[in-house]
Amino acid sequence: MELVKRGAEKSGRSLSDLKLISWLYTAISDDRKKALESVKPFTVGAMFNTAPEMYEKFGISNRVVEYFLERRKKA
Repeated sequence: MELVKRGAEKSGRSLSDLKLISWLYTAISDDRKKALESVKPFTVGAMFNTAPEMYEKFGISNRVVEYFLERRKKA
């Protein structure tokens, strides 16, 4: 939220000026592995489109960061 606040302030706004939205990918199944596998593509897609400076904060490995950044160049 601190990054959002700073970004808002840079543009002359405050947090109260923004409508903040969050979502969570979910799957319901009796099979835990199947449920996790069904949300993986969405989670990876969201991470791919996340600002690169956030990767470290999410604990994404350097190998995955390099992969994402290389793919972004080709996209």
